[in-house]
Amino acid sequence: MDEEMRLQFEPFVSINDWDVEDMSEYEHSELQEMLAVFQNGEKCNNIRLKSTELRNVVLLGRSHSGKSTVVKVLQNPAHIDEGVGFLSGLSKFNFHRLHLDQQESGGYNINIVDPPGLFQRKRCEGAREPSTSEVCSQILDCLRIELSQIHCIFFVCSFEAGINPNDIQAITELSSLFKGAESVFHMLITRCEDKSPSMCQRIEAEVRAIPELEQFFSLWKVSVFFSGALSRADFLMLRTDSIRDKLYNVMHMRAMLYKHIFNCSSYVRVNKIEAFNRRSQMMAPKVDRAPIHQTVSSSGTNATTMDNGGMRQWRESLKRFDVFSDMELAEMASLHSLSQLNAVLELLEGKVSMDRFRPEEYTTRNIVVLGCRYAGQSAFVQMLQTPTQIPTPRFSNVLDSFTMEYGEHIININVVDLFGQATGNGGHIAKTLVDECLEHNVERIHTAFFACQVTGGISSQDVQAMTELSRLFKGTDKALHLLITHSERRSSHTWKIEAEVRAIPELEDYFASPDVKVFFSGTLNNDDFLMLATKTMSDNLKHVMDMRTRLYDHILSSSTPIEVRALVSPASE
Repeated sequence: MDEEMRLQFEPFVSINDWDVEDMSEYEHSELQEMLAVFQNGEKCNNIRLKSTELRNVVLLGRSHSGKSTVVKVLQNPAHIDEGVGFLSGLSKFNFHRLHLDQQESGGYNINIVDPPGLFQRKRCEGAREPSTSEVCSQILDCLRIELSQIHCIFFVCSFEAGINPNDIQAITELSSLFKGAESVFHMLITRCEDKSPSMCQRIEAEVRAIPELEQFFSLWKVSVFFSGALSRADFLMLRTDSIRDKLYNVMHMRAMLYKHIFNCSSYVRVNKIEAFNRRSQMMAPKVDRAPIHQTVSSSGTNATTMDNGGMRQWRESLKRFDVFSDMELAEMASLHSLSQLNAVLELLEGKVSMDRFRPEEYTTRNIVVLGCRYAGQSAFVQMLQTPTQIPTPRFSNVLDSFTMEYGEHIININVVDLFGQATGNGGHIAKTLVDECLEHNVERIHTAFFACQVTGGISSQDVQAMTELSRLFKGTDKALHLLITHSERRSSHTWKIEAEVRAIPELEDYFASPDVKVFFSGTLNNDDFLMLATKTMSDNLKHVMDMRTRLYDHILSSSTPIEVRALVSPASE
């Protein structure tokens, strides 16, 4: 094997100098045939690993400062702001997951935490306004559950007739709360859609000169950013020039914000924040949480169909913005001609089509794989990422985080890979699981696999561990499934193996719930490669990819998380 051929095999298998010498007897054509197995397998791979970087962003500020609107504008620059209501639109915290592909710098997974703001107005007569300390405690609980590190903290304030005094108080109190994270502090001034870049520079100078914020700006290197959104009133009155100017400003500010987030490769760990350390000593209460990727609901009912064809099409196009009622759409249609209305839509669609930042929502799944020693856990995790790669051994507990593209889905997967235990003691394995999850800040898991191999029959050690785990784990019937590894050669016999394992008397309790599933996995074998067993490698790769697809279907469907702290019964502690 020459150096050129060795380099072609490098993405799939690690070849050392001894391997090169051993394989020197093979003909070049034989090596090409083996290489084609890997390359064809990669072409058939329908679940692909994506190269991504993680960015965690936290938005802080008072209620009604525009935090939620910032998220919506990041998702869509043509978002139309509904305006400020009397009551805050967010009493729960929202967690948004965005994925962006950038040609110059690769992909980014951006997690945005949008917690409740300070100084919330009472939502009904007799209700108590949440105190600052209560809101701050809830923010810390949100971070404990969702993040282990923070790349950007934006203190959000609005600029209308100057900076609101409550914004200054919120910045002062929240910056004190987040002591220890000063290196990622930034300010984000909202409602600036009608401000040109030169006007934004003057506003920044004015804000930096506010006496109460002197310490905030002097002690830390705080950058100031701006944001805005299209106006609902401009659309109702069809102010085309105003819409055009504001859309230009919004897209420019949005681009600056995204570029900064991309460039923030350094971060602070959440456990380094002083208030978080004090808070984490106590068991956190359940966080009142809104659905992920919450969107604004339409304010009207379905449109009538009594318009002419062109007007009906225009109304349906504008309804995509989800902020206009049927009455408002009808009023706009009565006041303006179809050509005027279409001109506004063409303006929006033309500008947005040039947008370089097109975020997609992505899904996160937290997985745990555990078992006794030599069960093949680490090989399983590597196979999830790249089925055409021959795995390398690992000898410690590892957290793998990677992003996969599966059809229309983008899935960020965090796998806690517990190095195989030398004992079948289920209590010891359960404690190790909880400790490792919390160490890596994995507070929730969506599914877990107990890995074992059945070559020569399932071992008594595995049976003992599975029996104890089914007793110790709460919610086992929903989360913990059996994974039979080293199955790349058994594709046609998996049903028989599953039946034999389910029939083991000692595992009757483990399989008591019909929801407990049995999965199979395998990997390509280094010995088959060194012996140039091309047919065997080709067959095994097909089996591996079939098993992998079934696993990903299960992972994607496991949408209900289980709290790690509540997973293990007191008997295991």
